[in-house]
Amino acid sequence: MRLRHTAVIVVAVAGALGTIPCDARAQNASDASAIEQAVATYLKPNFPAGPVAIDTRVKRGRVLIDSRSTQRAGALALALGAAQVHHDTILVCGTTPADCKLRHVETLVRFEEPVISGDAASLFVTIQTNTNIRRIPVAREEKEVQLARTSSGWKVTKVILRAQS
Repeated sequence: MRLRHTAVIVVAVAGALGTIPCDARAQNASDASAIEQAVATYLKPNFPAGPVAIDTRVKRGRVLIDSRSTQRAGALALALGAAQVHHDTILVCGTTPADCKLRHVETLVRFEEPVISGDAASLFVTIQTNTNIRRIPVAREEKEVQLARTSSGWKVTKVILRAQS
């Protein structure tokens, strides 16, 4: 009996740390892709003019993990009209943040894994754009996008700006 309780605690802690899927992250690939598509369609008109790139890696917490599936990355890139990259090949920095620059693109976007709970979902998105400001050449916004499942698919219900620099 004691071993079973220990295993449950280990699974619960691992789920909370994002090392294994927990119920809130339990989802199928079509839901995840549909959520990403809805968010991409919603955000794209607000991007500055110029080339866009999507970071194909997924951020879980503070760690970038393996790339999302080729199919999901391709669909997301198509929806955004974006090139598929890893951010460290596009975002180039010198010794200080004021030395940073996005190479070959105006906007770099990274989507975290969607979190689904019933008919609601949320997705964190990081958007970096080149600016004409010498001291802050790359602006960064972190947004939480909330969605609801409707009869016609996932729809964005709210966007919360979580951080900006």
